[in-house]
Amino acid sequence: MKAPKVDLFTICRGAAHPLFQNALEAVNANIKDPNTLLDKHRKISLTFEFVPYKDRSGAAVVCSVDTKLSPVNGVDSTIYLKKIDGVIEAFTQDTSQIDLFEGETEAEQQQKETV
Repeated sequence: MKAPKVDLFTICRGAAHPLFQNALEAVNANIKDPNTLLDKHRKISLTFEFVPYKDRSGAAVVCSVDTKLSPVNGVDSTIYLKKIDGVIEAFTQDTSQIDLFEGETEAEQQQKETV
């Protein structure tokens, strides 16, 4: 039987190709994600580390992949704080404005806004 020569598809028992494919899928998904920066470069590094045998007859090889993706954008928001019974609590809406319109119908609120 003839021993196969080492190339990109045979080195590390063929692991380089699937490692690259998985990294490429991650990069593609990151590029397509609208929550990431469009102008940020993505990067895939496929690394082969060779540690020669003492007698120089061969080497141990480790294949690894490193992927640099664009981080997900942060989301701006606002919280409103109110002290209730001595405890400070956070709300998604300004509770003082909610209290102003409590009991009014939506039509009444819209009428005030148009005046």
